Amino acid sequence: MLGSDLWIANNPATEVVVALGDSDQRRQVVDRLRKGHARFGSLRHPTVIVAERTRLGCGCLLCPRTTVSVDVQVGNFVLFTHAVTVGHDCVIGDFVTLCPDVKVLGAVTIEESCLIGTSAILLPGITIGAGSVVCAGSIVRRDVPPGTVVAGSPARTVAPRTAPTFVSAAPAPSA
Repeated sequence: MLGSDLWIANNPATEVVVALGDSDQRRQVVDRLRKGHARFGSLRHPTVIVAERTRLGCGCLLCPRTTVSVDVQVGNFVLFTHAVTVGHDCVIGDFVTLCPDVKVLGAVTIEESCLIGTSAILLPGITIGAGSVVCAGSIVRRDVPPGTVVAGSPARTVAPRTAPTFVSAAPAPSA
């Protein structure tokens, strides 16, 4: 994080964006900053294209060469890394991470806290369940149940997603 909690508290007019790739860590930082009454903004690179009738939640980060088509609903604190493409009529939940070169075709739903790996392709009309991981290069043509890791072409379940492994930045107690 660039800037400390104290700096944010002393500059209440400043909007912050939390750009951590791990959804669970991003959520924990956002929750901590909310307690300090931080204001959240969104950030778009100048090359980003967002079509009409698309709603972006707060705290989103849209990196270069990202394109979001019409009638897309994007939740809060979503991270679009480089060259992501999202087709029409998609719904993207809170705290989703879309890695570079992801292609989300029309009418896809990605529920909250999912990670979509580099160059993955999500075919039309599917749902990626909450907390799921789509591995890099996967082609997903069927719904993915919540809390599942899928990989391959076509994507198949490889494992359940384990609980978050976030480690607090607080120093360990001395013995």
